[in-house]
Amino acid sequence: RMSNATRPPLALWQVDLLSRLQTDIVTGLNSFEASTRRGNGHLEELNTVSPPIDCPQWVCCLLPCIKHIPSMKLFNQIRPEDADVLRDSEWICYDAASLVVGDIICVREGEVVPADCVILTVGDSLSTSGSSASSETSNEELVVDSSHITGERPKSIQTSNLVSDQGVDAAQLYYGSNVLHGSGLAVVNAVGNNTRLGSLIRESQWPKFANASTHSIPFDESPSSVNTDLTDDDDDSAKDSTIGSIALLPR
Repeated sequence: RMSNATRPPLALWQVDLLSRLQTDIVTGLNSFEASTRRGNGHLEELNTVSPPIDCPQWVCCLLPCIKHIPSMKLFNQIRPEDADVLRDSEWICYDAASLVVGDIICVREGEVVPADCVILTVGDSLSTSGSSASSETSNEELVVDSSHITGERPKSIQTSNLVSDQGVDAAQLYYGSNVLHGSGLAVVNAVGNNTRLGSLIRESQWPKFANASTHSIPFDESPSSVNTDLTDDDDDSAKDSTIGSIALLPR
């Protein structure tokens, strides 16, 4: 676990960010602070993103085919389940939906980014197993793919990026992204429908990039199998649009 003796050096923009979010890279938030930030536990205050087809529960029960719609398939497969979070100076595995702004989290290769967050440090020294690993690598790398969310190419974040003038923009990660390589310590700066994915869905701008980014979409099936029940991309759009109109029905 991280202690005061192993407090990592931070750039000025990182210190300022942690100050604005009222959190600490060594101790994280305490349970009371996290509970207060979560409010009364209403859905809009949890780290959950409304799906692209947000229909009433009774409609979903009557039409189970909704979960097979391409946009819903992708949404369900990029939705994070848990996260390593620093609470009360202790690393714990926590339900991703319970994350709040200001939480210090660890992201690793093979995982889904559990919230919008900003990378603070990169490398093996972020082990949550209790060991204090010292890295001899001067410029370690974290590679994260957000192409199925933003359409951008996978982002490489190196230690040198974090001390540059690029600041937050260079270190920003998004809910639902895939960690392809490396590990990193990050601070959560947006949750739930306030995340980039939540905003895109709310503005009906997602998943317009899904068809263009198939090399690392975390499907259980191959990317081409997403459309097995449809004939072409136009049919995909039509099916999403038709089922999506169900959301307009009275709840």
